[in-house]
Amino acid sequence: MSSMFEPPRLMDLGGTFYLGLHEHDFTRPLADAQALLDSYDVISQAGQRPKPALARSAIVMTMSGWQAFIERLTEALLVSLEPYKSPTAAADEEASFRRDLRYWQLRRGEVLKGVADFSTPNSDNCRNLLLRVGFDPWPVWTVTDGRSHLSPAETRARLDDWLRLRHALAHGNPLQQLAVLDRSKAGSPMVTRRTAERCHRFVRTLINVTDRYFHPKSLLGGRY
Repeated sequence: MSSMFEPPRLMDLGGTFYLGLHEHDFTRPLADAQALLDSYDVISQAGQRPKPALARSAIVMTMSGWQAFIERLTEALLVSLEPYKSPTAAADEEASFRRDLRYWQLRRGEVLKGVADFSTPNSDNCRNLLLRVGFDPWPVWTVTDGRSHLSPAETRARLDDWLRLRHALAHGNPLQQLAVLDRSKAGSPMVTRRTAERCHRFVRTLINVTDRYFHPKSLLGGRY
């Protein structure tokens, strides 16, 4: 039986954890973001100038996909922690099972409320939510992003920058001096197609890195 304080491995779950995530909705925003990038390219190849809103919207959709992934991951881990009673359990094991089940049911309500209240999927908030189901993602987050090999601390900083950019775009705020942004010839921060592509690649990579903790294959292998 998995403990509420120890992250379960996929081998304990009979493959249902990995397969279940494929059935959830976090891939749809990522697919929409890729479609926006593809539309940008089609317009550009036709000799027209794509609207900047395409790149901006792709970033917002990409980060929505990241949020949905963390929510679905939390829910899947919560299900995996539900106590299991053997059909041949003895009387003392039955009593232990009932205690564990009551505790899990109490924790389930708290975790699902945390998922419902989850709105800003930065590194701290992601960790705090996942710790409720016994998983600390920070040590896992060693990412290769383009030519950069990011440590867990650098990955967290990169994720938080993308979240700050999403917040600015979603609320119409001025762009901050973030490392993830491109620059105009005058040095002003700007969002380009290349910015959106980097965001999309980073989030896909981070999802795969997180998922590989439970399964050796890539959850997002291939193109949408």
